Amino acid sequence: MVKLISMLIFSLSLCSAYAGELGTSSQNGRARKEIIVRDPLKPHTRSGNLIRLVQSDSQLETYFDIPLGLTQISVLDDSGICVYQAIVDTNTDKHTVIDLSLCNEGNYKISFTTEKNLFVGYFQL
Repeated sequence: MVKLISMLIFSLSLCSAYAGELGTSSQNGRARKEIIVRDPLKPHTRSGNLIRLVQSDSQLETYFDIPLGLTQISVLDDSGICVYQAIVDTNTDKHTVIDLSLCNEGNYKISFTTEKNLFVGYFQL
């Protein structure tokens, strides 16, 4: 538990924006962008098939292809204010939808914190 809290504090203090969009496609007339999610301690590696994150307007779809256990999802705005937070059991929930339609336009950071790992991605609304 201490490790999880430490990783959460570390994720909140990160300032580098080394991740971006992987690709863009269109579905039902809506642009979809895949957001790269990385381990901040290993910035040259992606989360691969552990976590896939797809943005469609102000909605984020998260896919957990491999169970990671309890995973805390946090979305922070440019000011570091948490606009979304949830804990998901990826052993049973393979897909999560995050609705950010009430958030202002701007830059955001999303973090996925597990007992063993931290993954961070950046996106714009």
